[in-house]
Amino acid sequence: MSLILISCRQAVKKTNVSDVVKKQTVQKQIEYPLELKQCLALFPNTPLSYSLDSASLSYMIKESSKKGKKLNSTDVKFLTQKMNRDELTQPNYYYLNDFYKIDQYKKKGKYNLYLDSLDIGMTQDANCYAMAKLEYGDSLALLIWRLDYSSFAACPFYSGTHIMGTIIYGGKVKRTMQLAGYESAMDPPMDSETYQLVNISKSGIIDRSLYINVLEEDQIVENVKHFYINRLTTQGFIKM
Repeated sequence: MSLILISCRQAVKKTNVSDVVKKQTVQKQIEYPLELKQCLALFPNTPLSYSLDSASLSYMIKESSKKGKKLNSTDVKFLTQKMNRDELTQPNYYYLNDFYKIDQYKKKGKYNLYLDSLDIGMTQDANCYAMAKLEYGDSLALLIWRLDYSSFAACPFYSGTHIMGTIIYGGKVKRTMQLAGYESAMDPPMDSETYQLVNISKSGIIDRSLYINVLEEDQIVENVKHFYINRLTTQGFIKM
């Protein structure tokens, strides 16, 4: 099925993943941006269906061997050049800016100098890792990577892992969106925990669910659930 957006000037056709898989072209391999050639080998090939439930997400976060290979700030800046504007993705700008700064300190061997400058509420460490590569047919790919961050060890304290997905099509980055994640924050007497789970079908349907629990002295004061469905397309993540 094709998605068609019509404006007063022209009609723009957006092709979904199932169309990409079925379409026969002379192109035999997916075209990746030249800027990603060096880091592409860090992303292991993965079956097209991909999911993270609460158990697998928790295990992935706790098991250090599941982090994947590190990405540097240059690679991540390229992957995030076209970020989605949805409410789950946009907060990552703050943590990504901290990652870029911290990565530069580490490259210069001055990370300890950065640590000495920290105060409460500031990000102490942030890293990015390559996780998976899903290739649809011979023209579209989804690169999955993660952003880990944690704050200075004093209240308020926060830490999190955000799983990101970047669409590659025609040798370009089309769009990046947060797929899943976990975040905890503590500022006594308040304590919050957020889970975002994801299931990506073989046809490119992305089903995300968000769960937020806020406690005050061990009593639940807020319990929120949200659900989001998108389709992976050559133009980006289309909301359904």
